[in-house]
Amino acid sequence: MKKLSLKTIKSLLMACVFALFISCEEGSLPVKFYPISKVTRLERDSVVTLMKYSNLGLSEYSVYINDVFAYSGSIQYKPSDIVCNMNGIRYEFQLANTKGVSRAESLTASVNGALLYKVQYMKFEDSEGRLTLARVDGIDSQPAYISFKYEGNKIFIQERTFDYTIDLSSDDNLGNVCNVIGLTGPELTSKYVFNPDFYFLNIYGTPINKLPLGHEVEVSEDNQRLLRVGKYLYEY
Repeated sequence: MKKLSLKTIKSLLMACVFALFISCEEGSLPVKFYPISKVTRLERDSVVTLMKYSNLGLSEYSVYINDVFAYSGSIQYKPSDIVCNMNGIRYEFQLANTKGVSRAESLTASVNGALLYKVQYMKFEDSEGRLTLARVDGIDSQPAYISFKYEGNKIFIQERTFDYTIDLSSDDNLGNVCNVIGLTGPELTSKYVFNPDFYFLNIYGTPINKLPLGHEVEVSEDNQRLLRVGKYLYEY
């Protein structure tokens, strides 16, 4: 039997790698990319978050509470996950196999290796690619399921045994910077599923393109940027 030359072996290896790459690409779910404008300062209530960006996206947080520095956070991007370390908590987002934009498949929050809670982003069955079902473990003795339904200018949320409705206005979510569901949703939704600290990672599915009804809205003079939605204030 003839021995394979080094050149032949290298060619075979390259062919295998290329075939694997094509296979992964073909198996990836195509997701339309919706950009979120780079907000550098986000204020809500007594909390101010300053954000820095790299070529990969959001890279660093500095958080102030009542004008006093509280903590900072760093973000690491990997091929299949995003890791955030903030205020002693490690947040690890496992990413779904998508192309076009990253999308969260699950979130694990832990302290020194001990699990705090876990969120599973189970279904994005809405026609626009918005989240329809999530599961939160670790906050109760039983898993908490949260479902989302989008009809016209309303979003219906079922959290445990409670039903909530978000009414949307005709105002555009300029730059997609408003975390509409996280801003107006119930406790589990706002705190765990659409965590406001991580909204600008752009991994929660398609943003809601209209603003919630009944909140004060302020836009820039050129009508291109949102400056305020309710208690949220934005700088770029």
